[in-house]
Amino acid sequence: MRRLFVILAAHLQNQDVENDLLLRQQYKKLTAFNISADVFVIGNEPPGRDNEKLMNMVRRDGLNYHRNVDWPDHGWELGAYRAGVALLKDVAAPADAVLFAQDSFVLTDAVAFAKKLGAWAAAGARPACLLTFPKNVAFHPDLVKRVKRWVGPSYDQGSNWRGCTFNSFIMSWRDVVAFEKLNIFAPATPDRRDSLALERYFGYIISHTSTPSKPSQFCGACGMSKVHLNRNDNKKAPRR
Repeated sequence: MRRLFVILAAHLQNQDVENDLLLRQQYKKLTAFNISADVFVIGNEPPGRDNEKLMNMVRRDGLNYHRNVDWPDHGWELGAYRAGVALLKDVAAPADAVLFAQDSFVLTDAVAFAKKLGAWAAAGARPACLLTFPKNVAFHPDLVKRVKRWVGPSYDQGSNWRGCTFNSFIMSWRDVVAFEKLNIFAPATPDRRDSLALERYFGYIISHTSTPSKPSQFCGACGMSKVHLNRNDNKKAPRR
């Protein structure tokens, strides 16, 4: 494993919060393990002041920033990932793997992550959620309807699959290209309830692409963690 692309879905709600999150994105430490990590922060923002604030913070920290120009019709994590994949298609040298995550899913232990990444690659580098959860937890009928619509006629509620926690997962560049050709990143997701259904959507697709008999999970002690910071002191609606 020599090169890793990281696509982070982001939005600006509070400048202090976003500064804190960016300080925790420690992917540069992976160079000690001969892994080059290029981080692309995709902002779900309209043109204007908030977009400029987020862009300036990201670039100040040496990361790549791009606005999701199709927000809000293609919003939330799926919209940001769609924009990130379109961006990476123009990169001359593709990565060995691509990590898709919320900006609040941060690297906390480079040693543990590098070991897990090596083991994942050696095992075949199949698509894997960073964390999973039982599919039927709070799987309300409205969410089922959305996942069915996105997956299409092949959807099988009774098959063996798990939800993809925080809409965060990893896959090889080969599988990213295959997912893009299958229009996995194509559904429009403008609604807040779409975001709630996405964990099941990604989980279903990844479980059936990887090993249907044993849904794959990348993490555990993988050196990454979810940062729960206070975003509630800004009254703007979230723009995932």
